[in-house]
Amino acid sequence: MKMKKYFKLLSAVIASVMLFTACKSANVGKSVAIVNGEDIPYEEYLKKLEVFKFRLDNMYGENIWKEKAPNTDQTILQHFKGEILNKVIEDKIISQEAKKQGITADESKVKEYFEQSKKSIDETLKKYYEDNKIDDNFINSMIREDVIKMALQDKYAKENGVTQEEVDKYYEEHKSEYSSEKVKASHIIILTTENGKDMSAEKQEEAKKKIDEIYEKIQAGESFEELAKQYSQDGSKNSGGDLGYFSKGKMVKEFSDVAFNMNIGEISKPFKTQFGYHIVKVTDKKSETEEEKAKAKEYIKSMLQEQKFSKYIENLKKDSKIEKHEDAIANAEKDIKPAELNKKEETTEQTGEDNNANKGEQQAKTEENKTQDTQKK
Repeated sequence: MKMKKYFKLLSAVIASVMLFTACKSANVGKSVAIVNGEDIPYEEYLKKLEVFKFRLDNMYGENIWKEKAPNTDQTILQHFKGEILNKVIEDKIISQEAKKQGITADESKVKEYFEQSKKSIDETLKKYYEDNKIDDNFINSMIREDVIKMALQDKYAKENGVTQEEVDKYYEEHKSEYSSEKVKASHIIILTTENGKDMSAEKQEEAKKKIDEIYEKIQAGESFEELAKQYSQDGSKNSGGDLGYFSKGKMVKEFSDVAFNMNIGEISKPFKTQFGYHIVKVTDKKSETEEEKAKAKEYIKSMLQEQKFSKYIENLKKDSKIEKHEDAIANAEKDIKPAELNKKEETTEQTGEDNNANKGEQQAKTEENKTQDTQKK
């Protein structure tokens, strides 16, 4: 399993789940942290840990937790427990700040999201909630917390909105990532690398000599496409060097800089990238429409606003008095009641398990998309 993918899904699950399970613990009464003088009970932490772990168990199986977390000395389980602790602390800080600013939940939204939540629960999940004593009042309270957070975020955005100047500046600085402008080009390449390593200086000099000879043939009127078929050293040679349409960010900088600054029909002089020496011929261009640019900038504005709010929350954390009790969560996984959805029959075929994993992953992606849509609104 790719660790990068795991962390992406972990973020999606944490961002989207609003419902917590109810379970018993030998550590009832303990706190996992004190935030500005307010306790976070172990039971609250354990409920969140249980539901998030349940989701990932069903995506990847329990063996995931023994793997090493990237760039740490911890297992994924240890890292995961720490991330959930950070989340409950952040939730508490947000709740405290909202209360300080007199922000309350819009009950119509609570009702709307509650009804949506009920529709998304299938029979299997419904039974699981019933077994764990998750009632409507409990679900409502969790949804109310999310609605209050969104209200705080909206209030912050109104008072600290991203300016058009900030959006335009970011767009220009990252144009290759967001612009839909495209170029259609062909190229001839003489490689200077082999198996991912640079060739010797002598072979690189030979490559330079070869590309210069090819360029002279083009200047003399020989067909670019036929020369590409004869001399080019990548898969595009069979189609006369045709690379099709591509956006600026899809190619290495040196290549994009040349191609996007040429006119249709123009042929470049030889130039070098990390892969070798190229000659490029631009055959067509597609300009970015104003509508496409407006959509890109709308997304950038939403993203920058989200970043501002995240920085705001980070500053609240810095100004908060936080006391973590990490010893209280050291063996928290032992207090989690096994989830019914994890009890697969031993006769289950591997293909069935793979299908379930794919469904779980798709669900996480769907939840992530919904979360992003909510944040944009």
